[in-house]
Amino acid sequence: MEWTLADIRDKVRKYTGFLSAQQISDDFINDAINDFYVNEFPLLVNSTSLSTWHAFNTSPGVGEYPLEVTILNTISPIYVADYPVWFTRDRDLFFANYPLNEPAQQGKPFAAFLDDDRTLYLRPVPDAEYNVRILVVKKPTALVNDTDKPLDPAWGRAVAVGAAIHLLLEEGDKDAANELSDLLGALLGQINCKATLFSVSKEAIRSF
Repeated sequence: MEWTLADIRDKVRKYTGFLSAQQISDDFINDAINDFYVNEFPLLVNSTSLSTWHAFNTSPGVGEYPLEVTILNTISPIYVADYPVWFTRDRDLFFANYPLNEPAQQGKPFAAFLDDDRTLYLRPVPDAEYNVRILVVKKPTALVNDTDKPLDPAWGRAVAVGAAIHLLLEEGDKDAANELSDLLGALLGQINCKATLFSVSKEAIRSF
């Protein structure tokens, strides 16, 4: 199966029992599909298809940088001027070392903290323009047309199951949602296993 948006929607209808548009419209199901595919699915899989390098340049005297809303997660290390810096998501730990209520020193950053609101703090505060590179997980593009496909067609069934679980929970059918949860877990396991094997094979090729 190619797993287009239309294919995924049809599978969601079968999983939920909402077989007609009179019960739930196609648009409503499409919204559930995209909510899971764009916002949740990327955090459940280890896929190089969803990771990319995000880069920007610092400005002298500016220590905080908001990241794009399309970025869901960051993967350490973070590079400043091509050198890895200490990176944490522990707010207390970071600001114990770099208190907010004290004047921040300026220089080449060697420490970074990402807040929950996607603000990246760099310390020391940059004293010049430095290139920053971060490996990030970005939201995939929503499926709009019936012929649109996920980045990897093999994800289609897992996306259908995830969307079906959401719809069933909204309808209050926890038993049916729980039954599908086991299937979703198995499908995600297959996807992550495939991603791990692909990553290992790439490393083997590089070292050959």
